[in-house]
Amino acid sequence: MPRSGKIISNLISSILSATLLILLTGCSLTQIVPIQVGRISQSDTYLQTFSFFDDQKYADINLDSDKEVQLRFSQTRQMDNVFSQMLGEKNWQNLKDLYGSDNLLKELLAKKIYIKGTSSMQIYPDPFDERYFTVDGTGRYFLIREETEAILLTGDYSFSDQQYSVADLERGYVVLNLELFLIKIPGLVTYYHEAPLKYKIYLDNSLGKQRVYSIDYSRKHEAFLVKEGEKLDESKPFAAITFAAPSRPTKLWDFRGIQFMRRDYEQLLNKNLDR
Repeated sequence: MPRSGKIISNLISSILSATLLILLTGCSLTQIVPIQVGRISQSDTYLQTFSFFDDQKYADINLDSDKEVQLRFSQTRQMDNVFSQMLGEKNWQNLKDLYGSDNLLKELLAKKIYIKGTSSMQIYPDPFDERYFTVDGTGRYFLIREETEAILLTGDYSFSDQQYSVADLERGYVVLNLELFLIKIPGLVTYYHEAPLKYKIYLDNSLGKQRVYSIDYSRKHEAFLVKEGEKLDESKPFAAITFAAPSRPTKLWDFRGIQFMRRDYEQLLNKNLDR
């Protein structure tokens, strides 16, 4: 065999041996990408309208009949329950005293009181198990009265760092746990209040076979008020959320190549603790 042919043969043999070694060692030599490379940061703006009433046809109610009086009483009680839980009883009473309970009810029924908000969300792979990822983040919201363009109140919220399965994305939604903080009612004393919420965010999984997902900007998402230890009743959302769609489909959750992430974090952290 000519010398050049022998060199090529040895080179091919070396490549095959290296490939076999990688396969036999569980591809550990290819798991070299730091975990932060897989993190996704995403900012959105959204509109939230209140949907805890059955429909809008009662926006102009004539109170001449007993039936209509009973309906108005039921709707007022429902409104009080939702906003007392969301804002705190003292804060909600301050808003009713300032704007009038009947006015607030009528405008809520007509979808003329709503929330505009911003959201900043981080999605990152689990450093210990590639089958999972975590979501956390923060946001700010403004309760707006359309008639006067007045900001009735402002507040912040945070996403808890909850773990999700990558396989769960195929079902088409994730349920995010939020903690709502009331910050300020303009011109009034504001009482500190926290309220737990859940957001059911629907996903576009049309590229799911390639492990690429995104928020579904074409549909409404759902918000739920919950109490501690209470099981989520997905048949009773209190609000509907619409995210502003990006001008181009750039906000992708891309989980391709996650198998190349480093898998030595547990060992690394344990060594650090043992020092």
